[in-house]
Amino acid sequence: MKVTLFMASQIATLKGIIRHFKTVNAFIDECLSNGGKALVHGSTGNSRSAALVLAYIMSKFGVSLNEASSLVKSKRYSIRVNNGFMAQFEGV
Repeated sequence: MKVTLFMASQIATLKGIIRHFKTVNAFIDECLSNGGKALVHGSTGNSRSAALVLAYIMSKFGVSLNEASSLVKSKRYSIRVNNGFMAQFEGV
């Protein structure tokens, strides 16, 4: 069974990504807990989608932004989360 969470137009601005962390985290958790996989995809897969994956890893495993970033970069070296999204991680 394929389940899709489509949020591209809602995360189009630099100001709004943090408000989607809980929704995306819950979606990824549900996919994985049901034996599935989650594909988090953006236009190039380097900023928005990477920011969402970083937020999930930080929340799920209780690691710092640097630790989550190192893990994700070890799997996808080209991530480059923009400064606006990175600023939203403060206090997460």
